[in-house]
Amino acid sequence: MRSSDFDQLFRRDSTAAASSCPPAVLAERILDSMDVRVEAFAICRIARDAALVIPAISDLKIMYVLKGTMHLSVDGNEPLVSPAGSIVLLPKNLARTLAGRESVNRTYSAQEVIHMGIHNLMYIDAFAGDEYDIRVLCGRIQIGFANDFDAFDGLVRPISAKPDNDVFVRSAFEAMLDESRFRTAGSQALANTLMKACLVELLRHDLDQLHHPGSSPSILLKPGVGRSVIAILSQ
Repeated sequence: MRSSDFDQLFRRDSTAAASSCPPAVLAERILDSMDVRVEAFAICRIARDAALVIPAISDLKIMYVLKGTMHLSVDGNEPLVSPAGSIVLLPKNLARTLAGRESVNRTYSAQEVIHMGIHNLMYIDAFAGDEYDIRVLCGRIQIGFANDFDAFDGLVRPISAKPDNDVFVRSAFEAMLDESRFRTAGSQALANTLMKACLVELLRHDLDQLHHPGSSPSILLKPGVGRSVIAILSQ
């Protein structure tokens, strides 16, 4: 799919399309068409009195809080407090800080404390000795509908929620972690499928809430954009 295809379609009058697809149906079709790929996983382990500074990267990051309560600061945004069971989708190109509480006694840079653990899993440790209070699964992912169209490029705020279906979400993230540790035939496909299911849980929870500019991708919040994408996909 070429960028020019989108440009041409966005310039058209979408009145006919707007009347043919209700918002709920539109969101369902977009979420169903969404392509998700897991690129890498790491485990962040943080002491309650410590902060972990992670530089800006050009990829989407997803976090799942396995243990404790994570205090998250993302450049240009209000701090978030995410208890265990929370999913957070982080925008591209923004630095972030993970902490055990608002006021900390020590700060670690991710580049200085990242290391390889067993089963080729990366660890990023912001603690001394063997004590840590927060454990967060961090994933680098790609989301889109084609190689040259990323539906989440316009995201400027983190999307965060503690889904109602907590048992399923936790089991899914633990399964993805196991697949990244013990890779066999089908591991990538299974991880991608589970990640998409968790993202659907996050996004549909977010769509039920009051929105602020930049809090969700425009493809889900702006019917004209979503209908244009669906029209292209149907061709």
